[in-house]
Amino acid sequence: MTISTQTREQVESVLRAFTDAYSARDTEGVMALVAPGFAGFWSGPGEKLTSANEFGNRLSREFSRCGTLSLDLLDLRIDASGTVAWVLADAIVGAGTGGVTHRRPGRLTMVLVGTGHTWKLVQSHFSLPEQKPGDAAFPSP
Repeated sequence: MTISTQTREQVESVLRAFTDAYSARDTEGVMALVAPGFAGFWSGPGEKLTSANEFGNRLSREFSRCGTLSLDLLDLRIDASGTVAWVLADAIVGAGTGGVTHRRPGRLTMVLVGTGHTWKLVQSHFSLPEQKPGDAAFPSP
């Protein structure tokens, strides 16, 4: 699907603001980008988020556990139709405690809705796969 340059730039701007706020452990900064009706899945088992408030609480807990944090999005794909945009990206998450930083690969999808003035995040699924490249999701018969 082809999207306009303006839409792509606007969505990329929101994604930069998201990764910057996340990396700065800035819950309020992330939440400024989130629509009230947000829902999604986060990285841990059972992390089904059914509201923006739950997402904010989850981020606050996550941020409090790390001395340093970084989020980089790679191989970004953005598509849109009208006022709805969706994002697919590989991610690298770096979390540091006690002077040691652990970097893990992740996967991220997002859905954003254009409000006329900005784009707001309404859905996300973030995972940190445990599988090694080439591992099958299901065992061979």
